Amino acid sequence: MASKVNRVKTNSVSGSLGRVIYVIQSPLSKRDVKLFGMAYLRSRGFEVEAWNVAPIYLPGTENQWIDAPNDFFVRRFTSEGELHANCRTLTSQDKVILLHGVYLGQRRSHRRMIQVFSKSPAILGTVTAGDVPGVECNFLLREILVGFDFSSPKSWLLTLRRFAIWTLRQNSYRGTPSILGRLERVAFELRPLDFIWAGSSLRVICPHVNARRTVVRFIHSLDYEHIIERGLTPVVDSGVALYVDDMGIGHPDWNALGIETSGYSDEKFFSTVRRGLTQFEIDTGLEVVIGAHPRAAPGCLDGHYGGRKVVHGRSIELVAACQVVLMPLASTLAGTAVVFDRPIILFKSVNFLPIALKHSTTIASELKVPLVDIDAEDLKFEIPEIDKEAYALYKERYVKNADSIDLPFWEVVARDLGAEPVNYVRPRRSK
Repeated sequence: MASKVNRVKTNSVSGSLGRVIYVIQSPLSKRDVKLFGMAYLRSRGFEVEAWNVAPIYLPGTENQWIDAPNDFFVRRFTSEGELHANCRTLTSQDKVILLHGVYLGQRRSHRRMIQVFSKSPAILGTVTAGDVPGVECNFLLREILVGFDFSSPKSWLLTLRRFAIWTLRQNSYRGTPSILGRLERVAFELRPLDFIWAGSSLRVICPHVNARRTVVRFIHSLDYEHIIERGLTPVVDSGVALYVDDMGIGHPDWNALGIETSGYSDEKFFSTVRRGLTQFEIDTGLEVVIGAHPRAAPGCLDGHYGGRKVVHGRSIELVAACQVVLMPLASTLAGTAVVFDRPIILFKSVNFLPIALKHSTTIASELKVPLVDIDAEDLKFEIPEIDKEAYALYKERYVKNADSIDLPFWEVVARDLGAEPVNYVRPRRSK
C-alpha cells in the first residue's frame, strides 16, 4: 500500500514554514542540534525549539555533562500540568517531533503525554534511525516482566497474558499497523502519528502510534547520514585500531534508567579494558586510538586508557580511518563499521555489567564476529575476516534497506513538513 500524504496541511497561511518543536528526554547538546536536524530545519526556514520533558519522565538524564548550544530555545518542563498547558497552545501550523514517549517501554509511562499531544491540531512525527540488535528485547523485558515473581503461579499467568498481548500488538519489523494498536488508540483517545521517519525499521516504535494513515519514510540511520554528508571513504592500512569508548560503569544511561551497578566499579572495568588493549597491540602491531563516547566530557577519560590518544567528536571518521573496531558494548557504530567493511571484535568480562554482555552477545551473533573474553589468562588476538553475508544483512536491517529513499535524512523531513512539495512516493513494506 503506497504512503499517502497526510490530511494535515503543512504550509502556513502566512507563508512562514512555522514552528518545529522537538520533545526531548535529556538536556539539549550541540551534537543533538546537528544529529537531529535542528540546525538544518532552521536553515530551511522553520522556527525550531526544544521542549525538555526529562525532569518529568527521566530526571536521571539531567545529571550528565553536555556541551549545550546557546542559539536554540529550550523550554524545560517540571510538571505534567505545565506541559499540558503549553500543549493546549499548539496550532495546526506547529510541527512536533517526538524523540521521547513513542518508543517501546514508554507506552504506559507516557500515555498521558501522548494523549495531550493527540488532542492538539499540531502535526506529530517521530524519528527512529539508530537501531542496534536486541534493543527491542530490552523493552520487551521491561514491558512484560514488571513485578514478576518466579514462585507465584498467578505471576506466571499474568506474564504469559502480557506476552500474548504484547506479541499481538507489535508492528512487523517493516511497520505493519497492528489491530491491538488500533484498539488502544480508541480506548485511550490517542491520535496516530502523521509521520514516522525511520532508518530501516520500526522495531522500537510503539504500535499504537502507527496507523494506516501514518506516512512512513524509510531513509537510513543517522550515522549513515553523517557518512554521506562528509563524503567519508575508508583508509587502507592505517596501522590504527579504534576502541569505541562507552564510559564504563559511569555511563549516564545506567543511572538514568535505574540499572543496578552495585558490585561493579570503573577501576576494575578500565583496568580490564587496558589489559585487553595492551594484548591486542602486542598481538597485532596496531596502535589503539580511543573514540570517546559523545557524552564524555573532554579530559574525563584521559586517565583511564594508559596514555592512549582519546579523540572526541570524530568516532565515525575514526571508523573510516581504522583497520579494526574494538567494542565493549553494542553501539550504532557497528553499522558504520559494516558500511566500511571493518572487522569488529567485541569484548566481554566479569567486570562488565550483565546488560552489556547481553547486547554484545546479540550483536556478535548477528554479525558473526568474535566476542573475546578479556579476562582469559591465555588472551590472544587476531584480526578476523568479515562475513560478507552477515554484514550485508545487518546493513539492510539496521543501516539502510534496499527500498529506502536516496535523499539526505533531514531533507526528507523538511519536504514532508512543507519546505517544498513532496515529489516522491515510497511503498510501505508490509512483509
